[in-house]
Amino acid sequence: MSEVWAKLAADGWRLAVLVAVAVGVHAWLVSQTAVPARDGVVFARYACRLDASFASQTETPLDVVRSAEHPPGYPLAVSAVAKLTGQTSPDGYLRAAQMANALAGVLLVVPCHFIGRQLFGRNVGFAAALLFQVLPVPAHVTSDALSEGLFLLLASTSVACGVRAVKSHLLVWFVACGLAAGASYLVRPEGLMTALAPVLVVLWGVVRGRVKVVPGVLRVLVLAAGVAVFAGPYMVAIGRLTNKPTGVQLQSPVAAVHGGPLFAAWAGPNESRAAFAAKAVPTEVLKATHYGVGVLAVVGVGVLWRRFARDPGWWVTALTFACCLGLLVFLAVRRGYISERHAMLLTLLACQFAAAVLPAWAGLIARVIPPVGRIGQRVTAAVLLALMVVSALPFALKPESRSRGEVHKQAGLWLAEHADPADAIVDPYTLAEWYAGRTRTHLSDHSRGLPPVSYVVLENTTSTPESPMPLLGWARDLTKRPDATLVKHWPEGVPASEARLHVWKVTSRP
Repeated sequence: MSEVWAKLAADGWRLAVLVAVAVGVHAWLVSQTAVPARDGVVFARYACRLDASFASQTETPLDVVRSAEHPPGYPLAVSAVAKLTGQTSPDGYLRAAQMANALAGVLLVVPCHFIGRQLFGRNVGFAAALLFQVLPVPAHVTSDALSEGLFLLLASTSVACGVRAVKSHLLVWFVACGLAAGASYLVRPEGLMTALAPVLVVLWGVVRGRVKVVPGVLRVLVLAAGVAVFAGPYMVAIGRLTNKPTGVQLQSPVAAVHGGPLFAAWAGPNESRAAFAAKAVPTEVLKATHYGVGVLAVVGVGVLWRRFARDPGWWVTALTFACCLGLLVFLAVRRGYISERHAMLLTLLACQFAAAVLPAWAGLIARVIPPVGRIGQRVTAAVLLALMVVSALPFALKPESRSRGEVHKQAGLWLAEHADPADAIVDPYTLAEWYAGRTRTHLSDHSRGLPPVSYVVLENTTSTPESPMPLLGWARDLTKRPDATLVKHWPEGVPASEARLHVWKVTSRP
């Protein structure tokens, strides 16, 4: 019994430190965010629409889920946080989205620690979880109004349960792996791939004769049953694998793009997709891993694979890593873009391999520099970890510049006060219209024409975003009409010609 308590204590103080660091990083970044990411409006609107559907006579929650482009997992979390915190305004729902993401980002230390603990030991699990929390890109995307925090929490839980399942052969862990994978699919469809690696490991064991056929098949079936608990009803409801734009466009690569992700690289108009993928995937992955962690992870795989080649848990992690990388390549080739946000699970797994190879680096340094050897390999490895944390933390704590988003918010609040309910707002960027309270549940429909008075929100630039905005060209044409008048601009203390955002008033002539 005392041994059990000793193990719990060993995990307990490590998790306490990790939670303290995670809370500090996320609380700081959330407090420094003036305007959450524009992509968060999509999830906030989804949450508002779900909440409204429970009292609506024209639309049920099932109708909302079927017609929405994204899975319902994260919007449901946003709705829950909004209700718990009493957030009811458009800005409040966006803040609720940010809080839901950040909370999941903090809880992420638990599965991240236990993946490394099961594979390499407690110290490696601690180091991997710590590294992931202080890397700039993961810290920022799990502190914004985005779905990455919840997705990573569920997907990494699936990986941790999968590692435990193939090492222990207990059915309960296969069920847990499937449940977590199915739940992560309700946030992002690629969550299903976390269930693939344990299945492949079990089937390979059956082929090699290390696992008997009946127990092996049973393990696969209970894992699939766990996935079906959450994923099955959603798939039946929508009648396909996913409604998510990226997933649909992967099947039809000529489909329109409605909005671009943050932290993305795009292929040039005449650039070969294969060449773009070969260049962009390693570049974006290295950025997501803050370069050093990515390099250490590659070294870790090369150094450690012989040592752990017979460990089925190691192969669950390695195969999931390979699936993530393959998905990024496929996305780059088919869509012509790659986002650092899509590399977050890969980055989390890279932290495991990078942390695992730190003792080997410490041993090498001790042999090359004899005085270092006197302080011990563990201390040297701890110093290396501390140096990596210190080098990454300033970049992680640097708030995102959101001056562009802030002027859109100011425009939305101004429109809420000055535009009559009957007036139309044409906003290609969707932010100002959201803050004006016009698109809480649905985007505006201008297909039937405009009323006598309309307001057009337009950035003061002639450049065209790489991700097309359907209303942008029309909005520019409206401002060139003779009845269009520039009525407001931001920032307010500069000449209109130098302002970042204009609001035009268009009055229809007889």
